[in-house]
Formats: sequence, C-alpha cells, structure tokens
Amino acid sequence: MKKHPDSSAFITYLQTTIQELAEPIEEIALAKLEDDDSSPNAKIIIKSELYAVATHFASRDRVICDLEASFIQDVLVFLGVKNWDGVSSFQLSEIMQENYLNNPDNYDYVHLPKSVQYLRIYDEIRSTDYATQASTMFFRFANAIAKADGRICKNEQDAIYSFKEMLFNYPLKESKVLFEEKIGQPETDNKIIQECSEAIRIDPEDFVAYFNRGYEYYKKDQYEEAILDLTEVITLVPESALAYKTRGSAYYHTDDFVKAIADYDNSILLNPTDENTYLMRGLSYYFNKDYDETIADFTKTIKLDSENVIARKFRGYAYYRIEEFNKAIKDYTKSIKLNPSDNGSYF
Repeated sequence: MKKHPDSSAFITYLQTTIQELAEPIEEIALAKLEDDDSSPNAKIIIKSELYAVATHFASRDRVICDLEASFIQDVLVFLGVKNWDGVSSFQLSEIMQENYLNNPDNYDYVHLPKSVQYLRIYDEIRSTDYATQASTMFFRFANAIAKADGRICKNEQDAIYSFKEMLFNYPLKESKVLFEEKIGQPETDNKIIQECSEAIRIDPEDFVAYFNRGYEYYKKDQYEEAILDLTEVITLVPESALAYKTRGSAYYHTDDFVKAIADYDNSILLNPTDENTYLMRGLSYYFNKDYDETIADFTKTIKLDSENVIARKFRGYAYYRIEEFNKAIKDYTKSIKLNPSDNGSYF
C-alpha cells in the first residue's frame, strides 16, 4: 500500500504534539470524573477527535478521493482507530463515502474538540498556553485533510475557516472554578459574596451590594446568578450603563447573543464613548452572524481605540464572511503588526 507523500512528516508532528498535551488534558479530565468513571486517557481522547475531524473535512466536497483516503489511512494506522493494513486507499475511500451517504448528519458538523476545551481551562488556571498548541494541531490537520487531494473547494475553505474561528476564538463556556479545588488550586474566596448578601438582607434596595455580588458571580463564571443580581441593579438604578454592560456580557457568555445585544444597546445609549461596549456588541453580532452590524461596531471601536487587536481581527473575519477579501487582509495585516504572536490573524 503506497503512503501519501505528506503523511510521514505530519504523523511525526502529531506524535510529538499529542505527547506534550497528554498530561494537562488528563489532569482536567480526571477532575471531571465521577467516582464510577474509568480513568481518562488523553491520547485516546485526542485520537478519536482527530478521526472526527478527518471524516468531516474529507467529506466537505462530497467526494472522498483516493489521495484523501490515502492520507487518512496513513493517519488512522498511527491513531490506532482501526487496523487498515489490509485495506487499499480505494477501498477506504469507498467505505468512507458509503458511511457519509448513509449518515451525513454524523459528518456535516464538527464540535470544538473536548481536548481544546480542557486545555483552555488548564491554561486559565496554570497560566500556560496549551490550548493554542492543540488548536493549531487540529487546524493544521483539517487543512492537511482538505488539501490531501491537491485542491481545495469552496465548501472545504468555508468549513476550515469556521473551524479556525471555533478553535481560536469561540468563548470558553465551562467554568475553571469547577476544577480548581480538584487540581490543587484554592477555591475562589466567597467573602465578598457573603458580605454583599448580608448587606442585601439588611437593605433589600442596596443596589451597590447587588452589583458587587453580581460582578463576583460574573468573575466566577456563574452567569445565571450574575444576571439575577444585575437585573435587580437595573430595576433599582435604570440609568446604570455599567449594569447593562455587565449583564450583557453575562448573556454573551451564555450564548444568548440577542439579549446581550439589547443590553449593550442600552449601555451605549447611556454611555456612548465606551469602546469596550462597542467591542462586546460587535462580538455578539459576529457570533449571531450579523456581519454588517459587526463591521459597524468594530469600526466604532477602532475609532475610539485604533490599536484594539480584537476589533481589527474580528472585523477582518466579518469582511471575509461577506467576501470583502481585500479589506479582510488589510485588517489581518494590521492585527498582526499590533500582535505578531496572534495565530488567529495569520490563519
């Protein structure tokens, strides 16, 4: 069986990267376990996710050709997903094509790899950068699969771009607080919350206590509790731009982008010079796929803060989405000049 010309070097890269990522992934995975769960194996976690990525990107052009199958076959042998030694690349292509036609829903969507989610949590706690390394690995793998046949179609290009955004930019949803105690970090001090609760018990209209408690909940990623307290603040002090902005950010982190945008609207009406509110509303518009509004808000952000890297980068993403490629490149280039270490702008 003939190997794909690009597979050997890529498998060496995968082997080295997986080895480096295994320990931090297992640390977080172990913290998530219930008592009756078996011990996690990071290499198995990553390899199963790489297989899902392979099948997704190989099927974006609706045809899994011999070259793609050959590359996947070489990688599958390395991953140990199945023993493909006796299967030709043509046979594998036929098998994968049949599987796709029978179960397209299993191939048409790829999730943010659990290993990347684990490493984001680990990085927040340990101040490391393993998640970027893992995201780069998955992105390079998706690219390699899509280009294994020597070409890349529009569906593959769009899928790769969406996957890149998911890997590098999608907000972390799982709270690090849930894992801190289990992996040796002290639990966040609840003293401020306790003091605010006592103040509210004494004076149920103490909006400062509600805000401080809500903000503490927000910092602990307890967004539902934060929303309740910030709603009390807005009821008591409806002219508080900060309360609307903070509640909007809590909605943003629960993926309720419509409510987030509404709160940012109110905050901007009350304080139209806060560039961070435009930035957050722009991000909400972006993840809600309203790219024209995204561009408008990031343009306002850049006018208020010309060196805002996030606004530059995401405005570039929005321009890319509406196929304004020259404007996208211009924003990416500026973003790279402001922050040369940001992988998201290079991709």
